[in-house]
Amino acid sequence: MKKSHLERIVRRNPQQYESIIDLMAGGVKRCGFSGASNAWLGPREMARCAVDAAAGKGNLTACARARRDAMESAGRTDIDVPSGEWIRQSLSKMTPDGAVESLFEFNTGIITLMRRRGLLKSRMDVGIDFHNVRRFDKKPGPELVRGGDKASMTKALYETYGTVQILVNGQRLVVGMVTFSAGDDHAGVVRALLDACARHGIRVGTVMADRGFFSQGVMKVLNDSGVMWLMPCPNTVYVKGALDEFEAGRRDRVSDAVITSSDRQECPYTMSIVPRRARRKKRDADGCTDEEPWEKHISFATNDPDIDVEEYSRRWGIETGYRLLESMRITTRSRHHGSRVMCMAMTIMLFNSWILVDALMRLDCKAQGTKTMIRLYSMLSILLELMMKRGPGPPKPP
Repeated sequence: MKKSHLERIVRRNPQQYESIIDLMAGGVKRCGFSGASNAWLGPREMARCAVDAAAGKGNLTACARARRDAMESAGRTDIDVPSGEWIRQSLSKMTPDGAVESLFEFNTGIITLMRRRGLLKSRMDVGIDFHNVRRFDKKPGPELVRGGDKASMTKALYETYGTVQILVNGQRLVVGMVTFSAGDDHAGVVRALLDACARHGIRVGTVMADRGFFSQGVMKVLNDSGVMWLMPCPNTVYVKGALDEFEAGRRDRVSDAVITSSDRQECPYTMSIVPRRARRKKRDADGCTDEEPWEKHISFATNDPDIDVEEYSRRWGIETGYRLLESMRITTRSRHHGSRVMCMAMTIMLFNSWILVDALMRLDCKAQGTKTMIRLYSMLSILLELMMKRGPGPPKPP
């Protein structure tokens, strides 16, 4: 986007971007900044480095080092760019719980601004999922989870975050994040994410989860929360048997089912069977096709027999949000868990800032549909341009 066009967007409503800068500075205030009276660098400089790293798709300290070299080459002394060591020391004092709470405080400001404009008043569709970050540590820590890597077909280590998104006028807003360790269970993650929605006052409509959450514990948590939920069933022995019965005419399209945990705890649910949209037809040597029932149909688990399973298609917008998060993810080489969680939190802060700006711009322009009016990296460029126009300012009194 051209600089002149960016300036026109900012002039349309500069208070929005100034508010985001203030919210970002408040979101990172829990980092270990110096409290001395002559301290020159603080939350605003950390927020500026985060925007720079997200816009450049790079490492947080590497982007700060490159910006520092560029400022020195240009002879600019009005802006003091932090060093990589200052960033590492500031992030090293952050705890995982503190990073999650920082994101909650930032989201409180975002949601408040949206509600002032009449958004988030109705029931919202909610998507719950895991976000995996590949790790290559030689000495794995307790926060790392071992999983399969589809690309190399080998076991790999991941740092896993549970996130919950809501749909706002067709766009995604990440309202909660929790860390997931090897000893945690999926039910605890779901409970924590639903609590984050409740703390923000989000009225939950339908909770949509992927088949990785198909378990007795998760279903019990969702039922106890009193929300409607929908998730596809994995092709277990029980599910394949149910599809065989449906193919033979011995089971209805919507029927009752029961899931049993390893400790023999049961949870009833409703199974809804629909035809698959994308089917891979297998041909034998004679050219004939022979498909299994689970290849022709897909089953969904829910607690509402009357729910339209086509609603699950709205989850693909949430999946797009996860891909965008990965494309702008702020990275760090630090092995300190709190530092890495804070980098993920700052990534989500900037993603939610983009959702806020676009949603408010659509309201101002009375735009119809769900297509975004401003690109993600254009918004990051605007924020960085505004942050680079002003230095850190004089030191604050103690």
